[in-house]
Amino acid sequence: RATVYFVAMVYMFLGVSIIADRFMSSIEVITSQEREITIKKPNGETTKTTVRIWNETVSNLTLMALGSSAPEILLSVIEVCGHGFTAGDLGPSTIVGSAAFNMFVIIALCVYVVPDGEIRKIKHLRVFFVTAAWSIFAYTWLYLILSVISPGIVEVWEGLLTLFFFPICVVFAWVADRRLLFYKYVYKKYRAGKQRGMIIEHEGEGPQSKADIEMDGKVVNSHVESFLDGTLVLEVDEKDQDDEEARREMARILKELKQKHPDKEIEQLIELSNYQVLSKQQKSRAFYRIQATRLMTGAGNI
Repeated sequence: RATVYFVAMVYMFLGVSIIADRFMSSIEVITSQEREITIKKPNGETTKTTVRIWNETVSNLTLMALGSSAPEILLSVIEVCGHGFTAGDLGPSTIVGSAAFNMFVIIALCVYVVPDGEIRKIKHLRVFFVTAAWSIFAYTWLYLILSVISPGIVEVWEGLLTLFFFPICVVFAWVADRRLLFYKYVYKKYRAGKQRGMIIEHEGEGPQSKADIEMDGKVVNSHVESFLDGTLVLEVDEKDQDDEEARREMARILKELKQKHPDKEIEQLIELSNYQVLSKQQKSRAFYRIQATRLMTGAGNI
């Protein structure tokens, strides 16, 4: 009986996971919507590019979090509503257990799987500090309302105030991600290093010119040749740093490909670099969740 029960439970969990992945796929379609914008270069030329409508930080904190936590949230809501708004056998343990698993097991695995001799850095450190601070505040606030203010009872005003904290957290994270406050006065300069196509950062006074390296594989100006030779200096302010990361990565890959294939034309090198950038680009939270379910069920890669 125990074996049959275990197999049936695993089967049901896989079913719930597949259904949740359908929901995550829908959210991925929503957050991946793009719009076309026109960018004016320092020399007066204009070029069109596409950007995502949804901010990555906002989508991860709202829709992505809702999609990944939908099963335990629905289980808790169904149980609370079915027991006359009192906690049952499951209670809040479904959500607390999921949060504890993410905090301890997931973080431990992420640290453990880093190969020896290599390092991994947090890309958006400001957003990480904001969300970490709000996480500590959330646990402290829950302790206060459950054990100090009204022990064992969640009052209506406590629930509404807790819900009101969420959009405030999203706004703070969005401000940190966009560098809206004092971050807009910070400027950085980047220059091409002499070895391995590295880009070296040093102090600058303000944004002046940028390398006009397009990622559509069609438009390339004389700055590409200068960067491949290691003589180009990029000046990027801190606010536009994220927008320039793709161009800098493109230039680094171009330089490596130029060293490996010195006989190829610039257009061919750009096609090869576009393929590498596409294969190495950052994947969303929904991608990894759906990919894990497909691998467990034998459905193959996305």
